[in-house]
Amino acid sequence: MTIRFDEEHQLFHLQTPSMSYIFQALKGYPTQLYWGRKIKQAHPGRLLERVERASFSSNPIREDRTISLDTLPHEYPGYGTSDTRTPAYEVLLSSGASATELHYVTHRIEAGKPKLENLPAVYAENDQEAQTLIVELADELAGLKVELSYTVFEKFDAIIRSSRIMNISSEAISLQRALSASVDLPHDRYDMLQLSGAWTRERYIHR
Repeated sequence: MTIRFDEEHQLFHLQTPSMSYIFQALKGYPTQLYWGRKIKQAHPGRLLERVERASFSSNPIREDRTISLDTLPHEYPGYGTSDTRTPAYEVLLSSGASATELHYVTHRIEAGKPKLENLPAVYAENDQEAQTLIVELADELAGLKVELSYTVFEKFDAIIRSSRIMNISSEAISLQRALSASVDLPHDRYDMLQLSGAWTRERYIHR
C-alpha cells in the first residue's frame, strides 16, 4: 500500500498489492497516464504520447501544441472548453455560462479513509488499513472547487474514488452532472462483466 508523489514531474503513483494507477498534473491539467499491472517506477514520457495536434484541435497553452483538451486523457473532464467527449461534471453558473475549466491547486495524503457524510461508502476499520489521496482542483473565475479522493487499501487490489464539488463563490451554481470518476481507456478490446439480479438470483453475470 503506497501513494507516491513525484514533485518534479507533478506525478501521482498509487500502488495496491499488484496494481498501479498513475496520473499527472500536466501544465495544471490532471491527466491519466497508466492503470494496470503494478510497476515500480513511472516514467511520464513513456506513458503519454505527446504529438503536435492539427489546427482543428485547440491548444490552450500557446507554447505547447502537444496539449489539446479534446485528446488529453483527463482525470476529471468538464464541459464546454473544447473537449467534445462526455464530461464527468457539468455546472450552470448564474451568468448562464456552463463552460468551466479545473486546474490542479494542491493535494494531501491522509491515513485511513475519510467518511462520506450521508452517503453509503466503503470504509476502513482503522487508519493502518488504507491511505487516501485528496487532490484539489479549482476554477477560480467560476468559483468552483472539486476534491478528487482516491483510497488505496493495504490488502485489496481496488482503488476507491469519489468526487466532492463545492461552490466557493457568492453566486448560485446549478449542478447538472456529477460522476465519482472518469477513466479514458486506450482502446476498446475489453470484456465488461456486470453482476445484476434479484432476490434468490443474486450475482447474475451479464457479459
